[in-house]
Amino acid sequence: MRAIVLSATPAGPAWLERHDLEPPVPEDTEVVVEVRAAALNHADLDELAGTYASAQRRQDRPHIAGSDLAAGKTVLDFRRTDESEEERDHER
Repeated sequence: MRAIVLSATPAGPAWLERHDLEPPVPEDTEVVVEVRAAALNHADLDELAGTYASAQRRQDRPHIAGSDLAAGKTVLDFRRTDESEEERDHER
């Protein structure tokens, strides 16, 4: 699978690196989501670098569009979906 990974040194968009990784296997309490699109802007990069004015208030989740693929053993009410909750929230 292809993934965008944060490098060790913050440097704006250059901080993001493309890597080919093995597909993840969810832990008992995790869900694996196939990301089809993600949003990232200058404020997100500043927050990651710790230089954004509200850096104390981290986002609870990334802004993504994707599908739920797999779930760990203790995840309740999992069903494979065509779109993530983030996509459904955006359409409302």
